[in-house]
Amino acid sequence: MLLRCKANEGSALGPTRVGERWHRGTEVLEELVVGELYRANAMILYNTTFFVVVVNRFGKPSSASLGYFEVVDPAIPAGWEFAAFDEGPGVPLEVGLTRDLASDGLPSQLCGLQGIWGYHEIVHSRSHFEGLINQDPAELAVFFAERDRLDHESSGRSRLAGG
Repeated sequence: MLLRCKANEGSALGPTRVGERWHRGTEVLEELVVGELYRANAMILYNTTFFVVVVNRFGKPSSASLGYFEVVDPAIPAGWEFAAFDEGPGVPLEVGLTRDLASDGLPSQLCGLQGIWGYHEIVHSRSHFEGLINQDPAELAVFFAERDRLDHESSGRSRLAGG
């Protein structure tokens, strides 16, 4: 799936139930460049908000609400998988980190996760998913190998940001 960034300010998204931190008009996602093309490397349903995982302008995996993008090519990569989750309600503390109210009070980055579409590891490995959030070098290597595979399969289509 190929996306074009249409906004990087929260005010462009309007109010949402869960995205108050991300969607306030004063917030700017500096890692996204308006007008640039991005490949969706995975898609996440989190607290009823749909996110895409892209490689940002700094060359790192980053998730952002689909509302920041317009879909240029809707094709889903061959081999993508899906898993549904019921991680319970989450309360946003900061981007990518929530506190699980039903647990012992320790942070859980997956609290509020409802579903993931993407390559095998991001769908089926909790440690891989959390490793990406934490920028673990081993998990980043897996992510970028998959990103390179997708880029190779669609080479020549267009120039992507962050890559």
